[in-house]
Amino acid sequence: MIETDLDRIAAVSDQQRDDTQAFMYYVQTMWDQEGRSEAELDALVEEIAAEVVPQIDCTGCANCCRSLGLGLTPSDISAMARALHVSGAQVIARYVDFEAARREGEWGMMRCSPCPLLRANRCSIYSSRPSTLKIIGHVRAPSSATSIDHKKSGVKPG
Repeated sequence: MIETDLDRIAAVSDQQRDDTQAFMYYVQTMWDQEGRSEAELDALVEEIAAEVVPQIDCTGCANCCRSLGLGLTPSDISAMARALHVSGAQVIARYVDFEAARREGEWGMMRCSPCPLLRANRCSIYSSRPSTLKIIGHVRAPSSATSIDHKKSGVKPG
């Protein structure tokens, strides 16, 4: 069963932070030493994720929509505007925080958390939801190799 209690997830994450960072550094180092490609790492992660992804029910907890900072793109604004029957300028005024986005290196960020478009653990604009949310139900980022990067993990080489 997938853990959905955010406090429990945070506690376990804190407890395992050093081990996780060390493992990420180990994988990156070994992968580089073996001359293996990012595509091979992505395939391995996909294989592992294939067992986990079917267990994820977004409507069971909606924690991603309740707690994650959501990056937005200009095309997300257009899709949201169409779904909400408002202008792009209105979507930006109501939902986009450009200052938070600048700090995170994003074009835009959703202004509030939990997402104001969440209704009873369901996205009220699901078919037009931001592109980031289309991959959240997947365990990996677009490239697993970029997720396993010692510079991002905080672990110093050597």
